[in-house]
Amino acid sequence: MFSRKALVAAIALFCCAGGAFAQAAGNVAASATSGNSTAADEIARINEDIAVLSARLKHLDLRAQIVTKQAEIDRAAATGGSANIDSTAPVVRGIEGVDGKLKATLAFTGGVQQTVSKGEVTRGGWTVSDISINSVSLSRGKERIKLGFGNEPPASTAANQPMSGPAGAGGRPF
Repeated sequence: MFSRKALVAAIALFCCAGGAFAQAAGNVAASATSGNSTAADEIARINEDIAVLSARLKHLDLRAQIVTKQAEIDRAAATGGSANIDSTAPVVRGIEGVDGKLKATLAFTGGVQQTVSKGEVTRGGWTVSDISINSVSLSRGKERIKLGFGNEPPASTAANQPMSGPAGAGGRPF
């Protein structure tokens, strides 16, 4: 069949080709591994970027919330919101009148009620600056407050006093 020389040549060729094949397979595996390493490195960098960007987004969201809350506090202070109401400020029990001649019934702490018109001074030194069908505004010096409707006036306890605590720049709450 085959001569001995041909058989030895075929085995030698097979061995050489097998070695080259094994070396080529090793190179492919090594390059695939280094390719995975590069892909893994890129994924790690992307994850790091996502973490940094997420932290920045949370930081910006928090700053936006602070700005919104500060604007809300400033608006309440400018319009006489509840942040300025002290224990001497009453609540509105009712508003009545016709043709723009409105009177408001106010309830103060201690059960005292007073019916007032625009321009009158109330208990506690408040001047009625405006009465409309849905609100009563009072002023005392530079303070301005808009009263809410209610059956009971604010209690004269510490629970109804403005909150105090750490303040930011300018003495404003954070």
